[in-house]
Amino acid sequence: VPSGPAHRRRRASMQDALDHTKINASLYIDRPVALQRQQSIGNIEEENLGSINFSLLYDQEQGLITVRLIQACDLVPRDFSGTADPYCRLCLLPVRRTQIQSKVHRKTLNPEFNEEFIFDANPNEISDMSLQILLYDFDQFSRDECIGEVVQPLGSLDLGEKVSLWKGITPRSNSHVEEEALGDLMFSMAYLPSAERLTVVVVKGRHLQPKDDGKTTYSPFVKVSLISSGKRVKKKKTSAKRNSANPVWNEALVFNMPRDSVGDVQVEFVVYTDNLLGNNEALGKVIVGSKSSGEEQAHWKDVLSSKKAMAMWHRIRAVDSTS
Repeated sequence: VPSGPAHRRRRASMQDALDHTKINASLYIDRPVALQRQQSIGNIEEENLGSINFSLLYDQEQGLITVRLIQACDLVPRDFSGTADPYCRLCLLPVRRTQIQSKVHRKTLNPEFNEEFIFDANPNEISDMSLQILLYDFDQFSRDECIGEVVQPLGSLDLGEKVSLWKGITPRSNSHVEEEALGDLMFSMAYLPSAERLTVVVVKGRHLQPKDDGKTTYSPFVKVSLISSGKRVKKKKTSAKRNSANPVWNEALVFNMPRDSVGDVQVEFVVYTDNLLGNNEALGKVIVGSKSSGEEQAHWKDVLSSKKAMAMWHRIRAVDSTS
């Protein structure tokens, strides 16, 4: 075999003349698929949040709509790791009767979901419905962050056959997005219809923020109230956890709740901070019930449809009141 400098593979040099006959022109042609995706996304890419590919198929006779969540691409990393752990929550607006969650995909900005979800959709109501896909970044140690959303009105589509779409992800259009961060509260609820008993377990809180940021001594506790027809009918509270922004309670509170009042009841959780002067300051609240919206309403519906305890993190909302 010949050897030596004359037979070695020659490296290209920037000073070499360019041979145009060796350029693969096909590499520089825009693909129709990419163009179609670009057009379907429209101007949303300016938000730089990525896009989601999904399909819809409606069975009018059965009143069922099948959503196939295919993939997402070009997601934005939410931390310094440069990647994300994305998953989706899907529901039909405005009713939110059912909220379904996809699997979490680890360390990727281009997850391939390939999952199907089926929702009840009355033929008389579907034209007023929208599919909402909320994209989250899973975080094992804190609240999962909502990357953004896709909302597709169903009335604007011809659902007589399968429809496949690319949609740009936009910031979540939610009145709570701009609220001051007050922390999160985890609790579980279980309702036993035969005993007409609601068991609430206040599990823990995290990142609690008292209104006075310089406050170094405060002891958070939670008051849980049943509200029926706008009236506070029952009220119980947890113990206070001294000087903790991440308190753990794991305390069960039991309420009698007649079956005929289930559709009208709201469960209110108010987080208080107990300072050395004995003044209880309301930090914020969470209200769960049939009249709630979003995750709070979804949690309540899950509780009523299952006899098992359903636990969930909830963002604490601002409240202007004291005990």
